[in-house]
Amino acid sequence: MDQYTSGQPVSLGLAEALIGPILIGAMLQIGLYGFLLSYLINLRSSPTWTRSRRITRTVCYGVVLLNTGYTGLTGHTIWYWGTLPERDYHTIAGGEVVAAAGPIVLTTIAVIVQMTLAVRSSRIMKRAIYRYIYITVIGCTGLVSYLGAIVLSASSLRWHFLNMTDWVAGLSLKKGLMIWMWSACSIDLTITTVYLIQLRRTLWGKNSTSDSVFLLIGRLVVRSAAYTAVFAALVAIMTQLFCDSMNLFGLDFVFCIPLASLYTLSLFTTLTIPDVVERELGGHIARVQKSHPSALLTLSSPAQIVRAPVVIHRESDESEVEQEKDSEKAFGWARLRGPSVGGVNAEGLP
Repeated sequence: MDQYTSGQPVSLGLAEALIGPILIGAMLQIGLYGFLLSYLINLRSSPTWTRSRRITRTVCYGVVLLNTGYTGLTGHTIWYWGTLPERDYHTIAGGEVVAAAGPIVLTTIAVIVQMTLAVRSSRIMKRAIYRYIYITVIGCTGLVSYLGAIVLSASSLRWHFLNMTDWVAGLSLKKGLMIWMWSACSIDLTITTVYLIQLRRTLWGKNSTSDSVFLLIGRLVVRSAAYTAVFAALVAIMTQLFCDSMNLFGLDFVFCIPLASLYTLSLFTTLTIPDVVERELGGHIARVQKSHPSALLTLSSPAQIVRAPVVIHRESDESEVEQEKDSEKAFGWARLRGPSVGGVNAEGLP
């Protein structure tokens, strides 16, 4: 225990265990930041960007700007640990002052992305009361995650100055981090689950085309949510297991630090779902738009009509025609009021 209490520089093995996870997480964040910049450039030249409203573009630019600041903090972290003159245990365990702002910036990015996706996914819901309840639940959970991030930031500052007492009675650094991560994870899972349930009710079992659309969108939505939900859950689990360890308490940084870029990539991936659907299914989109408009709300807007080739089927398959008519009647509620083209409004997918 001498190297923990003596004030002397720690061994190389212990230094790697303490600092290594932080540096790995920081390098992952910087690498993913470069990738999301490339993704943004490609997104700006896609049909999705042309169809998007000004507020959607503002959200994208704002999130990338926040990511730029967060990546700057991450770069400072690498510089700090690379030039740290004192290598005793308490100095390393205390962390850096600047990094205490990281959880606040990261949570801001996460909440912006989550609320954007929640609002977009709510537009497929049948009743307005369900949308209000859904958005309220997501918003309240987002506030809880903010509370966890604030507790974590305040506790980190106190730790830096060797004050190990709780910032608020009963809210330790460990509890703050777990509240933050589990709240973020639950929001991601809720948005994905609710959207898939609503989408299944709208599309599944009507015909082979609508089934294909559901499977394709469902796969893309789950993949998008997995970026953040899995990492947030891993951070919470590792915090529970190792936060009280003398030399493994920093393992969660590997998965926590890159979350800023992962949330941004999740937003960009979800925004491009309509383009993927059009590219994969081609002319079948016209038939889905006719009978199930709520499922593809982003595929056209007042400014631009999706010019999907219309396939005319001359087969006398009366049963399929009747099935499509029944489907159109059953889901007529999905035709939103307001400016639209062909009964299809913009910005409906999560």
